[in-house]
Amino acid sequence: MKLEQLYYTSCEIGYENSPGFQIKAISQNFNTNLINEFKQFGSYEVPHNYPSQPTEEEIKKFPIAFRYKKENNW
Repeated sequence: MKLEQLYYTSCEIGYENSPGFQIKAISQNFNTNLINEFKQFGSYEVPHNYPSQPTEEEIKKFPIAFRYKKENNW
């Protein structure tokens, strides 16, 4: 069985070298043609009733979103 992983999250330093949502880690042999598809799949929207300029404490209370996608090419 083949297992590959792409970790897309909000971070200060990732593959795009700037803060914000980006790829934090990726498997060595990951199909790079799928990166844009996974970026769209992994988007995160803050609920409308949460502050737009949250404090550090408020951020800790934000909901966590986790998604996965299984590919059938093995």
